[in-house]
Parts: sequence; structure tokens; C-alpha cells
Amino acid sequence: MQFFKGLLKIPELYYRDKDAVQTTAKTLNTKYWLHENGSRYHILASEVTVNRITFITMYEGGETSIEDVRENCEMFIEELCSAHGSQHLDAYSNQMKITEITLDSFCNLFSEDLLNKMYEDKSAIMGILHIDNTKFVCKEELLEPFSNYKQFTRRYLDNRELMRIRNGRVRSDSIVFQPVHYIVLENNAEILKQIDDELIYELRKAKRIVSRRCIHLSEDDVFKIQQYGHRIQNLNNLDGGIVFVDVSSDSVNDLVRTAYSETNHYRGRYAVVFHVNEDDEKSVEKIEKTCRLWPFFIICNKRLGRRDAIRQLLEVAKSNDIDISRKDCQEILKANGIKNEYTFDEINDMFRRWMLTVYNIEVYHPQYREMIEQYYSSDAGNADGLKELDELIGLRDVKELCRKIISFYEVQKLRRVFSDEIENIGMHMVFTGNPGTAKTTVARLMARILKQKGILSRGEMIEVGRADLVGKYVGWTAKTVKDYFHKAKGNVLFIDEAYSLVDDNNSFGTEAINTIVQEMENCRNDVVVIFAGYKKEMAEFIKANSGLESRISFFVDFPDYSGDELFGILKYLAKKDNYELGDDVYEKFMANMEMRNTQNGNGRLVRNEFEKAKLRQAQRIMGMAKKRRKEALFTLVGQDFGGEAI
Repeated sequence: MQFFKGLLKIPELYYRDKDAVQTTAKTLNTKYWLHENGSRYHILASEVTVNRITFITMYEGGETSIEDVRENCEMFIEELCSAHGSQHLDAYSNQMKITEITLDSFCNLFSEDLLNKMYEDKSAIMGILHIDNTKFVCKEELLEPFSNYKQFTRRYLDNRELMRIRNGRVRSDSIVFQPVHYIVLENNAEILKQIDDELIYELRKAKRIVSRRCIHLSEDDVFKIQQYGHRIQNLNNLDGGIVFVDVSSDSVNDLVRTAYSETNHYRGRYAVVFHVNEDDEKSVEKIEKTCRLWPFFIICNKRLGRRDAIRQLLEVAKSNDIDISRKDCQEILKANGIKNEYTFDEINDMFRRWMLTVYNIEVYHPQYREMIEQYYSSDAGNADGLKELDELIGLRDVKELCRKIISFYEVQKLRRVFSDEIENIGMHMVFTGNPGTAKTTVARLMARILKQKGILSRGEMIEVGRADLVGKYVGWTAKTVKDYFHKAKGNVLFIDEAYSLVDDNNSFGTEAINTIVQEMENCRNDVVVIFAGYKKEMAEFIKANSGLESRISFFVDFPDYSGDELFGILKYLAKKDNYELGDDVYEKFMANMEMRNTQNGNGRLVRNEFEKAKLRQAQRIMGMAKKRRKEALFTLVGQDFGGEAI
């Protein structure tokens, strides 16, 4: 079934008796909603005012178009208008607005006061929907309008299943029976969405899915579905739709029973896709055991051994019309670090880098080979992190403590070489200080240094905040946090303003903190978590969970910069942008800083002042005679640091 809401403004109704028009609408209900003439379109006026008609439409089938809905609604409205002397429907019908809606939105219209006044007994109206409006109606979504062409960066569906889907149905009648259902094994939310998008596209293109209606079930719904005996009313009329189920090991049986509206009631008219964590074999077994009447196809971003990785590289090369040998594939793997397992994404990334930096240069532009090699050899990731740390302005105590931390981890690594009894210790830290005190910069350098010392395997920094970690619904947050820890393996996970996760009014923040504490322990071998924020607020944050403090090894406090240090930052920025500072800049700049609360900006405030100075310099230069401009282009003077900000 599909549901629609329509709106048509008819000014001529203003001159009619509104109550009489409503009475006519009630009588037309029998003809157009409860009719027995075999039509699949059911139309009902939900509101009639002095100049507007709002109506709702149900199509008793899997797929129809807005134009077909419009045509059937015009018949209804034409008869309504004709009964009251309005003969100019054509003048308004082109302005009719019709939008597709979900079943829960449709049901909400029945609770509106105006509809209650028009139809006192709604039981007959609701009966045709095959649902009991007093029971649980799950929230729905509408899939995007279908497009015949969609490009994917990579494919996850097995070629055999892809061909089975594309072969289509033997019969094209309206009943859409689903021959197979799906279990998607994936932890990463972004990859999971890509898999869902590909599966939805192929199923819709093959007419296995003919409705835009989509239901998403998760652990958050378990209490309600238990209360209503695992019966969701939406499923009774979801012909041609799709149900996604986020499975958790604790609630898998409840969710499976509900997805099929209890297994003995399922008629095969909607598709079901289970989302399961890739290592959760028990949940897969439970799904397959409970649902013995129909087969499942498993989709996963599977991990490949070296032999399969080489085979996949050959496949990717072939799809890009490039002929490579197995020896080339071995070199590609070697250049990216030999491992026992690879994902499809890693294989694709390896190939793209090889194609852009080796193959294309050798075949088409060998004259750039030396330049490319120099570029990658001077990659920022290869630059000496300790040297850059030492070159940072100020932060004497911070730099000294960071060196001690690095030495400590190096010693622990050496101890594990000579003794198997030495356990891995957590490497997590807390950075406290006001904005602009270089917390993020130092965290990024620490990631690189730990990589260069062989303590971390990758040495990148993944920066997140509350908005990245906290989901909209219960169950989403824990999965999102775990995905970020999975992404941060071998790296630093930098959680800025971590205290914002503490929220008495939102349990999702607490869920995020609890999951972070759990993952800090699970991933302590190859993930460094750095929490950052104001000193006072971070102290309160650490108290929010008893397990946090015990898992944090070091606390690093970042002091505010002194005036001379702020001026040193200005000189660094000016030199980097090829500017010189005039002799009178120091006095003007320091006076400027004294007028501002540097604790709210520190280094960031200096950068803002520098950018404003460049704007003032440009304005000053353009006011000079053309002959004098050249000598002033590369110098900032005190005048450029005075006056109001522009």
C-alpha cells in the first residue's frame, strides 16, 4: 500500500455552505473510500474549509505514480464541487499539491480534530487498512525517488546474487514475493550505508521493491514490540516495501519475530535486511534458526588473505582497463606493508595510489617521476615530529612532559621485546587548557611521533566531538563510538570538548562515555585516546565515569601564552606568509592584546589579528601612489594592527 496527502485551494467554496460541503464529503466516503467496484484507489476528504479541501489517498498496491493519484482525486473533487455548483475545477486542478506520506503520518491525520468532526465513526475507515489504530504503528521513512542511473564507488554484492536480482521476476503481477532475505555483516556505519544503498538500488531496479515505504527496527523498539505481542501494524500492508533490522545480541529473538510479524503471519511481500556486527556469529545462527522457511544471503565487506588480496587487485585493475601481473600486485602489497588480512576498501585504496603515483607516471609522464618521489619522500608524515614539537613557540613544560611520555612508551616497547610477561599499558591522555593553546597541534604531532617510534602502526589523528559520537536513537551511539575506534586503530582518537558528552537530560551522552571507556580497554594496544577541553570542565568529566581515570595514563596542562610568546607566534605566521614586520608593530600588537582577553583565543586570536592586519595593509597600499606600492607589498606596519577590526 502507498499513502498520499493532497491539498487543493478552491476559492469558489467560500460562497458555499461549509457544513453542506462536509456532509457531501461524508457521503462520497462510501463511494470513494469504502467502494466495492474493484478500484485500488481509496480517497477520503479529511478537511473541508471555506476555500480548501485536504484529502488523503491510499493505493491498495505496491506501486503507483503521483499523476495516477491526481487523476483519481480529480474525479472525487469534481463530484464534490459539482454537487455545490462549482463548475471550474480545471482552473484549479493544475495547482493540486500531492505528496507521498508514510503510514504513521497517514494515521496521524485520523487523530486531527477536524477529521474527528467529519467522521464520528472511524472504525470502517480504518478497517480497510487492515490495522487496528489502537495498536503499535512503527515510525516509517520514505526512500528517495528512484533513479535508473546511480554510480557506486565500489560494489559489495556478490556477482552471483547480483545476477539473480537483475534477472528479475518471471511474472509481473502486483504481488511481490521475496525469494531471499539478507544479512549484512559490517561494523562501520559508513560502509553499512553504502551496502544498503547498493542493495536497495538493485532490488528497486528489479522491481523486487516497488514501494518507497521503509521501516527501521532496532533495540530501542523492543519494549514496545514486546508490549504489543511482537506485532507491528505497518507490516500488514507493507507490500513491496523493505524492513531494516539493527540486531543486537541481547534482543535478536525479539527483533526477528517482530520483523516477520511473528513468523507464521509473514506472507513474503516485503524484504527484510538484518544488520549484524561482523563478529557476531551467534546472532546469525539465531536468525537462520528462527527463520527456517526462507533462505538468507550474507553480504559483508569481507577480509581477504594475501592470495585473495592479489586476486582482488587483478580484478580492480581489470575493471580499470589496466593489465598488471601478480608480481605487480605483490609489490603493491609490499609498498603498503605486508599483512595477513585486507578489506576491499584497503585493496581499492592501494590500487588507486599505485595507479596515480606509479603506473600513470611510468606510462604517461616519466618526466615527473623524480618530482613525485621527492614529494612523497618529503610527506608531512615523514617529517621529524620531535623536531617540529621542539620548534613550537612556548609550551616549555608541555614539550618536556611529551618527551617523557614518548620515552616511557619506548621503554615499555623494549621491555616487551625481552619479556612476554610485560602487559600492554593504556596510552590514553587528557589535554587541558584554554582555546588556542595548541592542544590539537600537539596531539597531531604526538600521533606522528608515536608512529615514527614504532609505537602506533599508522600515526594519524581522528578528531571527533559530541555531534560525531552521539546518535539520534538508543543503540546508535554505541555502534557509532565503536566504528570510530575501529577507524582509529593505529592512530590517535582526539575527542575535543569531551565534557560536552556529560548531559543529565540525554542518556545518549552517558551511553557514549560508557562505550568509550569499554573501547579504551579493548583497543589499548593500538589506539591512543586524547580527551581535550577546559581544565575545570575536564576534571568534572573524568569524575562522570569511575572507569575513566584508571584508564588515563597522563594529564597534560597547556598554559596560556605570554605576551612575548604571542608576538613570537605572529612573527612565525608573518615569515610563513612572506611578510616582514615593521619596528612599530610590537608596541601596537601588544597594546591590542592587552585590550583583549587572550585566554579566549591565545594562538587563534593572533592568527585572527594577523589576517585583519593583512586586510588593513591591502587597504593602505591601495590608497598609495602606484610608484610607492611595490616597496610596501611585503611589510606590515603598526598602522595595520590598529583601529577597529574590519
